[in-house]
Amino acid sequence: MEKYKMPTVQQFLTKKTIGDKKEPVWIYLEREMKENIHKKPYNEKVGRWLKFLKELKHYQNLEGKRKLKRLKSEVGPTWYCELSDVQKQVLNDLKANIHQDLIEDIPRRTRKSLSDLGVTLKIPKSLLMKAMKDSIEDPGIFIWNLYNSYYKVPPSYLRPGKVPIK
Repeated sequence: MEKYKMPTVQQFLTKKTIGDKKEPVWIYLEREMKENIHKKPYNEKVGRWLKFLKELKHYQNLEGKRKLKRLKSEVGPTWYCELSDVQKQVLNDLKANIHQDLIEDIPRRTRKSLSDLGVTLKIPKSLLMKAMKDSIEDPGIFIWNLYNSYYKVPPSYLRPGKVPIK
C-alpha cells in the first residue's frame, strides 16, 4: 500500500486558486475526500483538515458575533449612531426632563426634548403625561410607549399605508 502524504500548505495553495473560486475551501476538501475515498490514510488526513476548517469557521463566526455585540454595547444601536451630538445630549437629558415635568405636571421640557429630537407631532398632554408616568426611568421606553399609544401600533411594526424607504 502506498503512503499518501497530506500536501503542505504551500502545495495546497499553489494547487488551489483562492480568489476565483466561489466555494469555500472545506467544500473543495470534502469533494476531494470523496474522490479519493480509496486512499485511506490520505483521506483520514483530509478529513481532519476538513473538521479543523469547519471548527475554525464556527470559531470565527462566534468571534465576529462577540465583537459585534461588544461594539453595539459600547457604541449603541445603529439608530443611536445616526443621531447628532446635540440629539444624543437631548436623549441623555430626557430622563431628568421627564422627572421634572412629572413633578410640575406640565410637559414643557419633554415637548422641547421631543422637538429637539425631531418629533414635530402635536401630541395631546394626556397622552404625553401617561407615557411619561409609565416609563419614568427609561427614555427609550418612554418613546416606545408614546409611539405605541399615539399610532396604536408598536414601532417594530410597519404602520398601515406606509411604504418602507429604500
